[in-house]
Parts: sequence; C-alpha cells; structure tokens
Amino acid sequence: MDISGLSVHQPPAIINAAPTRATTATSVPAPPPAPGDEVQLSTSSTSPPPSFQSRNVTELKRLAERFTRVESGLGNLGGVLGKIASDTMAGVRFAAYGELYLAEQRIVEAREANWNPLDKLPVPQITRPFVLIPGWTTSPSNFQRLTDYLTRGGANGGPTVFVKMGKFYSLGSNGQLQPMAGTPSKSRVFEIVWSDTHQSPDKNLPEMRQNLDAISHATGYDKLDAEAYSMGGQDMRLYVDRGGDRLNRVMTLGTPNHGTRFGDMVLDVLNNHVTWAEKLGGVSEADRQSMEWLRSEPNNPHLQDLNSRWAQQQAKVPMLLVGTDCMPTAANDADGLAWGDGLVDSSSISMPDSHSLIVPTGMDHGQLNDSDTVAHIRATYFGWPLPPGTSSLFPASDSQLINNVPRP
Repeated sequence: MDISGLSVHQPPAIINAAPTRATTATSVPAPPPAPGDEVQLSTSSTSPPPSFQSRNVTELKRLAERFTRVESGLGNLGGVLGKIASDTMAGVRFAAYGELYLAEQRIVEAREANWNPLDKLPVPQITRPFVLIPGWTTSPSNFQRLTDYLTRGGANGGPTVFVKMGKFYSLGSNGQLQPMAGTPSKSRVFEIVWSDTHQSPDKNLPEMRQNLDAISHATGYDKLDAEAYSMGGQDMRLYVDRGGDRLNRVMTLGTPNHGTRFGDMVLDVLNNHVTWAEKLGGVSEADRQSMEWLRSEPNNPHLQDLNSRWAQQQAKVPMLLVGTDCMPTAANDADGLAWGDGLVDSSSISMPDSHSLIVPTGMDHGQLNDSDTVAHIRATYFGWPLPPGTSSLFPASDSQLINNVPRP
C-alpha cells in the first residue's frame, strides 16, 4: 500500500527514546537503540547509508495517552457537542500518525536519493516466471527499482511485463502502459496491475485468476512463483483459499495478516465524515471496502475468516512471511505504538507455525522492495542461482538471516 499522498507540516522533533520492541522466536531483529544512540538502519557491503537519530516517539506516546484520556471524557458528552468532539479526535489521531509515517519516509527517501541498495548487487537467474502482486494503491513505481534490478541488461527475459485483466503491457517512455505485440513466452518478471488500485481483495479475486492464468498460458509454466506485497498478500491468500492453483511458492512482504491500526483510523474518519482528514489523507468512500480488510483483526471479520483456514492455505502453497521492525508504527497496544515498517506493525506479519522473518531492513513500508537484505532473502527462498563468487556483494550482516530462509 502507498500513503505517500498524505500532506504534512513539520516532522516530529528528535529525541532519545524508543518504544519497547517485541519479537518472535523466528525473528532476527535489530537491537533497540539505547538512549541517545544513533540508529544505523542498514549495513551493506556495497554502500552503507548515513545513520540518523531516532524520532520523537516519546512525545507520540504521550499524545496517544492524551487521546485515550480525552476520548474517555468525550463519552460523558452528548448531543452535537459530543459528536463534534468525537469527529475532531478521529481526524487529529489520523493526522498525527500520518505525520509520523511520512517523517520516517522522508528520511529513507533522502537517504536513497543518491544511493540505490540494489545497484551493485548481482542479478540472479530467475528459473520460473516470477509475479509481483501489488497492494492497495500500489503503482508500478513502487516496484520499479526492484524490476529494473531483476531485468538489468536484458536479464531474465528483458523488461518487466505488466498484466492487467489478462492482457500484457509494456511501460512506455511516457510512463503509461502500452499493449504488447505477441506473447511474452520468454519473460520471467511479471507485475500485476489492478483495474482499480483501491479495490479490496474480494473484488481483486477474479482479476487475480485471470492474470495468473494468462501468465501461465503465455510462458508454459503451470505453476508460478510470486511476491505479494502489502495487501497483495491478502489478495494472494484469498486466491489460494478459494481454490487458486497457479502458485508454486510465495513470499509476502509487509503483509498485515492481522490488520493495521491505519485501517481502523481511516474507517473512524470515514464513519465520522471528517472531510478535512479525508482530504489530508487522500482517502474516500472508495477506500472503505479495502479498509475493512486492512483494519485490525479483532474488528475484521474478513481476516478472522481467512485466518481460520491458514493451515490449509499454507499446506497448498509454501509461504515465507517477511516484514521489518525498524520504525515506530501505529498499533493497538497500550502505548499506541510498536515497532514495524511505519504502517504495518511487525506483530501483524507472522502466522501460527509459519516461516516468517522480521528483518532489519531500515526501510519504511513503501521502500521494502528496495532493500538489499530482502533481495538476498528473495533469491535464496526462490532458489535463484547467483553468478559465481558474487554472494559477498550482499550485506555481510545477512548470514544469520539467510540461514533461517527455507530453500526450495
């Protein structure tokens, strides 16, 4: 999902504290920063980025506590005054957490402006057609660095092939999709494009079937490998749950398998008709069904139902669930904050008895695909051969993580 359309004012002030970090048995997290320490978000043997200080999460915690106290008081108000106060709180909460996410996003984008983590990595040989499944409001630009890397110099069948409503497209010089002539039988990198990027997984399901069938028929491969990004992981799981059989092996990246606080907050804004907050966040009634899928699991019957059959889904298709815990993220815990990618709390990634990794990528939700560590995990998980003697070009800190990645 992409919420870069949010507009903000000044970022939070820099401070010397961070929220408590929760991990799972399969997690390999970066250590939490000590008071006053600078946080090195990524360690790369290619070109390490500059470090920076942790953000003002203490102040945000205090703000969350104030929200709770004020909302408790609002319960005693009635009539028009109570409605106005409740609406205002929904909008202010949404704006405050959006401010946090975009402040962190600006740091990552500034760091990557002159440094691409994928630039000097070896290009793996993709042996089976590989499909990128996008999330809510995900555009081709969210995957561009990754797809440029995987097809560098004409590797893996040349430029990325975009698939929309079962038809194949290339990306024109004007940034628009152009219909392809012929069948991309030798292509190995495909990217699904939804007819409406605001659609929910149940609406995307027919398109998922149509697109995967088209890729399978064009390439001659009955089974395809895939990476499902963000809400695309919910799209993928629903496809498998409803009998889809075109997937061989899947990695999810930043998928909120237990929902997000973001979805809850958007629905609060929509339900209370807080139009100034809708405009600020670039959300509308067109996003309601997607937010019903993205809201936190206790209030989410879609995820409760889908997660009740997780064991059957995992038995049909091997899945590796990948996320990060490098940034303060809106959450439904007592503090209102947890570690995650700025949008998806890391505790929303894993599922029971799953292969899951919480990795120190140093990337926010929108840049997860740019991570060199994720590139190493991806190549290992799908069994993509690397050019001889090039594995040392990946971050030296990856070795422990790679040992935990299941092989084909």
